[in-house]
Amino acid sequence: MSIKPRPLKWYARLQQGKYRRAEGVFLAEGARVVRQLIDAGCVPEEILYTEGAGDIPLLQECGRNLSQSQMSKIATTATPPRVMAVFSAGSTYTATLPETPGNRILYMEDVQDPGNVGTLIRSAAAFGFSGVILTDGGADPLSTKVVRSAAGALGSLWIRRSSHTQEQIETLRRGGYHHVVLDFHGEAAPSLQTPCVVSVGNEGQGVSPGLRKSADTVYTIPYESDRVESLNAAVATSILMNKLYEL
Repeated sequence: MSIKPRPLKWYARLQQGKYRRAEGVFLAEGARVVRQLIDAGCVPEEILYTEGAGDIPLLQECGRNLSQSQMSKIATTATPPRVMAVFSAGSTYTATLPETPGNRILYMEDVQDPGNVGTLIRSAAAFGFSGVILTDGGADPLSTKVVRSAAGALGSLWIRRSSHTQEQIETLRRGGYHHVVLDFHGEAAPSLQTPCVVSVGNEGQGVSPGLRKSADTVYTIPYESDRVESLNAAVATSILMNKLYEL
């Protein structure tokens, strides 16, 4: 496949959400993440690589060789990776809820930290969740930091980002989904069931009153509160997702 060379600044601009949305693509950094996305079925539009990149699928078909200095002008890390790739956002994004959303769905309400968002997406994929819904007020799931933290899991489930997310929660509830909200003030051993939507709130504020009100179950992860003030949002939610995986 013949690729028309793009200026380096085009790739660098993909670190900004407005450019990713305008172009309909996202950038993945690192050979391991790129391989995992390809293995999950995402087809890269272009692969950027330096000498010593190793065995990367589709490198001959859509690869572009760059110097280490050129890669450093694009990468977000202090030491630029040997491999980066441009993927279509459509390979993981969905404009509407799928007709068959799957048995388990994760909902993130204004989760801000890209590391938490990426870890939650990775855990969701590991524990059999089919999709993730995020509010516009949280971290962009296609930012380079989230893509890196998700470690290739973006290609394993559908992702929906919207300002009308609570409406979608109600649509799912009417369709028979049990809504489980993770909160400090809930039950430590409630009855869990599927199909379900698991909701986690902002790291500092927790879930909004409206979201909590819509819960069928409010779940609390028991822990030694005299030893630690609280659990990280990604850790707590991953524990809950694992419990649902075991049902």
